[in-house]
Amino acid sequence: KATVSVLNCWVMSGSGGTHSVRAMLRPGTLLAVAAAAAGGGATTVGVAGVGSCNHHYDDQAYWGVVGGALRGLRGGQPADAFIWLGDIVYGDDYVFPAKWVPTGLGEVVKRYAVLRGNPHYAAFAGGAVGAVLGVWDDHDIGRNNAQGDVPDKDTVQGALMDFLDVPEASPRRRQQGAYSFTALPFRGDAAEGWWAEEYEHALCVVLLDVRYYQNLTAGDLLGEAQWAWLEALAAAELSDAAQRRATGKKACMATAVGGGIQVVPDVFVDFEAWARFPASRARLFRTLRDARVERVVLLSGDVHFGEITRDARPEAAAHLGYPVHELTASGLTHACGEWGHKRGDPEVECWFEAYFRSAARAAATFGRNFGSVEVRAHDNRTSEVVLRMHDVYTGAAVGALSIPLSGISYPDAPLPAPYAGTPYPPQPTPPTLAFMRDIAHPAVASVLPGVTLGNLLFGIMYGTVVASGLAAVGAGAAVLWVSARCVAG
Repeated sequence: KATVSVLNCWVMSGSGGTHSVRAMLRPGTLLAVAAAAAGGGATTVGVAGVGSCNHHYDDQAYWGVVGGALRGLRGGQPADAFIWLGDIVYGDDYVFPAKWVPTGLGEVVKRYAVLRGNPHYAAFAGGAVGAVLGVWDDHDIGRNNAQGDVPDKDTVQGALMDFLDVPEASPRRRQQGAYSFTALPFRGDAAEGWWAEEYEHALCVVLLDVRYYQNLTAGDLLGEAQWAWLEALAAAELSDAAQRRATGKKACMATAVGGGIQVVPDVFVDFEAWARFPASRARLFRTLRDARVERVVLLSGDVHFGEITRDARPEAAAHLGYPVHELTASGLTHACGEWGHKRGDPEVECWFEAYFRSAARAAATFGRNFGSVEVRAHDNRTSEVVLRMHDVYTGAAVGALSIPLSGISYPDAPLPAPYAGTPYPPQPTPPTLAFMRDIAHPAVASVLPGVTLGNLLFGIMYGTVVASGLAAVGAGAAVLWVSARCVAG
């Protein structure tokens, strides 16, 4: 398997005429490049695109690029699915300099319909992928950093179901919460092979709703109804043992568990993350482990940059039973490295690399991006799942990690007792981030109620861009005025 040793922070990963794309990797990180294993040829048995954070009012022509890239991974055929991880539309409006304001039920519902009817998106959803899956996050439920007290959330959920073309008879139309399970089959050229004889499904997708029941005071993200659903699903559908009893095969060749916010990273200022709900994060891993769910990767959105994380610390891996991997794909129409409409600004990128760096980070990109999950099988009966981050402008991969499925499976020996009730171990936090999280953010919240530190920083940076532009216009006008006076005089 080919690997590239990355010895510095910057890796030029692609270019596209008027802009360049950079992927950042931690010093010494190994970036696994998708390549045929030494034992024989590779067959792609499943591909899913991943994305989040889409301003529905921005140009949607990029969907042609996303579709082309996903088709390329599938040998020119439509990808198996595209997975929305929240902020599909923005149902609230940003008010300068630092606050999000809800727009009302009718406007949220309307915005889903606007995106669904966009010709670029409609062509993508109807031809580039076999299915569109998805779950909401905060902006598409109608309120920034929403908890479970959002009014009219059931009506908005109906609009989400319409957008996703969920059949009227589906239980998702009647349940409270947008969580779901989808098993993607082996199909096309991959319908036959040793993998189809060994596994029941190519890729299973579990989407968790982190908004409908979220209760920060109680420390619970999913709510008991969703927890009960997940526990039953893990035991009956995701467990190899249960599937063997039912079909004689293992369950899913790979399982992607996704939701709106990041699971692994602890480093945040006012970012939302499972780290703010340590009991829920521990329960998630315990649920999967107790059912012996193997070959799991995590998916998330929300943060306006792309990231691949890998936590192989023994005390972390013990929670799931093997190393934890997560792909974050966030920023289809906007990303933190492109504020001021300046593509791939290295100064902004380096600022985010320094101040929002997870200890588990393997790779990151701060330009507009989407992700992909590819499941591959080799003739020598080895297999892997490849997590990629792609540039929205070109479709090129700007970071990838190839994970052997044998490395995210349980050993034959019995596992030690589950870590019941033990929090997922925190990661080291840089002093600057600790100051911003523990002192600066609470200070802003106390002085400016309803304003977060992150939004305030955004407002300052955006304001600086606007002020610089106005200053340039003013200087130009002054030069023209002086020139005109000189000519007249």
